[in-house]
Amino acid sequence: MLLTFASSFSFFVNAQVGIGTTAPHSSSALEIKSSNSGLLIPRVSLQSTTDNSTIANPATSLLIYNNATISDVTPGFYYWEGVWKRLNQSASSIGASTDAWNLTGNTLSTGNEYLGTNNYNPLTFKINNNAFGRFHPNGGIAIGRGAVSHNDNSVAIGTNATATNSNEAVAIGNYSNGSGYQSFALGINATASNNETIALGRIATASGYRSISIGVGASSTNNNALALGNASVASGEQATALGSQASASGQNATAIGYLSTATQANSIILGSSTNSNNKVGIGTNNPDERLHVVGGVKIVDGNQGTGKVFVSDANGKATWTDLNTKKYYGEIYSGFTAPLNLGAVILNTNGAYYGVTLNSTAIQVQNTGLYRISYTVSLRKNSGSVISPEFYLGIYGTEIPGTRTYTSISNGETRTVSIVKLVNLTAYQAVSIYSNSSDSNTNLLANGCNLIVEFIK
Repeated sequence: MLLTFASSFSFFVNAQVGIGTTAPHSSSALEIKSSNSGLLIPRVSLQSTTDNSTIANPATSLLIYNNATISDVTPGFYYWEGVWKRLNQSASSIGASTDAWNLTGNTLSTGNEYLGTNNYNPLTFKINNNAFGRFHPNGGIAIGRGAVSHNDNSVAIGTNATATNSNEAVAIGNYSNGSGYQSFALGINATASNNETIALGRIATASGYRSISIGVGASSTNNNALALGNASVASGEQATALGSQASASGQNATAIGYLSTATQANSIILGSSTNSNNKVGIGTNNPDERLHVVGGVKIVDGNQGTGKVFVSDANGKATWTDLNTKKYYGEIYSGFTAPLNLGAVILNTNGAYYGVTLNSTAIQVQNTGLYRISYTVSLRKNSGSVISPEFYLGIYGTEIPGTRTYTSISNGETRTVSIVKLVNLTAYQAVSIYSNSSDSNTNLLANGCNLIVEFIK
């Protein structure tokens, strides 16, 4: 027995050992030959790649076969080099799934194969020793030279793209920057720097909270601002700039169109004030005025009503107006016979009136404007000698030029004089008929004398 065992080994002075051979290779310390059996490496149940207690103080290059699946180890060959490192396997000749990925491609069989890590550490790709890709277990993705992303669900794609300051940020494009929480920057040098901001376009900038910039050089710098168009700027809170180089700086202001500017709060501006060719069409493709509307227009200002018209003031401000309210008028007349008196003629009965004040001798207007004023005086001479009375219109005794009438009347005769005159009156002026004489034998006839004032404009 001893002889048989000893005969299976070959010992040489150079300490070479052969098993199954009498001529071990000179370069080996041990050579094993067999056609029907193999070398059985010790099988060990490792706890992790850093396990140095299952095998105490393992020597560098110590080889084992791990048969445990736990932590970051799976069954396979491992060697010790400060930690347990797994021996990679090459693709088999029959194309079975293996741990190695070949430069010429792999044939996968189960569909469960993957390229990646088995522990909570990021996977980094480098080209020429420069980082070109990084994938973090918590969702952070960076692709491109110098691209950097936050570990928590942020994405940076492009040369020097950055999404590092807040989680769930996205930066796509060379030198793009998404630094706000849930911010989104897309385009070369695009920047979304506040929470929930969006910047789309080359050098687009969104820095106000929840602001949006879309277009080359578009900028939204205040909360909830929107800039849409190349070089558009929305700097007012909740302002909106729509159009190339449009600008909205007023709070809640909206600027629409090329070079439009809205600086006043709560305003909406259409087009540029410096371009006289700006036209707005509603219901038409070819407006020929600043505002061209085909169809009905509804304007509600609180004064609208049946029969009213839209009237402008001197500044161009218009409102719905009832023209009937502009028809100020009034009449006073003689309801009974009275002697001719000196001074303001007494007309003791009120006729129809609106927007004026009446008394027994005068009509007082309440509004400034142009008025049509007329008067009629009928006289009868009962006795006595001939008289020549004169009558005229006056404002508080001051005669209105061009309103004097003349007559001459003898005993038993009747005379009537009248005149119509256009007069500019200011508010609260009162108009009367004046007589230059009195005569107890001459009467003003009942229902024969009157004074009428009518507003024209």
